[in-house]
Amino acid sequence: MTFRPAPSRGVWIGVGLLTAAALGCIALAMIVRALGTGPQAAVLVAALLVAVPLAARLGYWVWGLVSLRYVLGRDGLVIRWAATRQVIPMSAITHVLAGRAYDAPLAGLRWPGHEVGRTVLTDDAGERRDALVYATTPPEGQLVVITPSLAYAISPADAQAFVDDFRMRHRLGPTQAWEQHTARAPIARLSVLADRPALGLLALAAALNVLAFLWLTWHYPALPEQVALRYRFDLALGQPAPGPLSPTASAWNLPLIGLAVMVANGALAAVGHSRARHAALLLGAGAALVQLAIGIILAHLA
Repeated sequence: MTFRPAPSRGVWIGVGLLTAAALGCIALAMIVRALGTGPQAAVLVAALLVAVPLAARLGYWVWGLVSLRYVLGRDGLVIRWAATRQVIPMSAITHVLAGRAYDAPLAGLRWPGHEVGRTVLTDDAGERRDALVYATTPPEGQLVVITPSLAYAISPADAQAFVDDFRMRHRLGPTQAWEQHTARAPIARLSVLADRPALGLLALAAALNVLAFLWLTWHYPALPEQVALRYRFDLALGQPAPGPLSPTASAWNLPLIGLAVMVANGALAAVGHSRARHAALLLGAGAALVQLAIGIILAHLA
């Protein structure tokens, strides 16, 4: 049986916050377009690059709140939130308690009508337990599903019906054995996401690529009409020398090429990491080196 969460103003607050964030991003983008290039535009582009991921993150949390469901069956309880599924076998559930205050601050995102994250609760026996919270009501209005390893705080719209249904299904017993676990979207299960060195190299490549775009946006109005985008090694001079000059607008090709390399290397690293970790590390390092080379060329344009 599927139980909806208790109705709350959390959805409307979340949608309001998301709308304000989206409008703010659009306004920043329009101002950047009006300014063109220059120091002010570079600062606003940097602000936009921070604002867009934050707005996307907020959108994901709002989606989670809208999609929140508690699915109770003979085999167990499944908490659906966005792309995440908390799978709790019926055999692992010892009892269901009335909600109580958190013993620690909620580590997650919280606003009126939105309680999602991790905290600590004390059960009726006085034992402190780690708890995952997926609720739309304050702690006192929640139900707490207890298992030996973890507690789950939820807020079904009809709490008594949930408890009655749980008792009936618990007495009947499961028809198949479930494993208690958190099921995430396929992209979140990529092995590369657990490899800090590989992620660090890809993050470095991304940061250098962003800096390349910002540097060019900042300095573009002051660049000469023609710039050298390629260098060759001069045997007579014993050092690299600039190659043929190109129109200044061609300079945008450099960070765009860097972006394409970074995306391609990142995709290959993500797909092949589970079978060839060292290859994924080399792809990340290669992406970072390409960005570094592009940065050096851009620095010599001014």
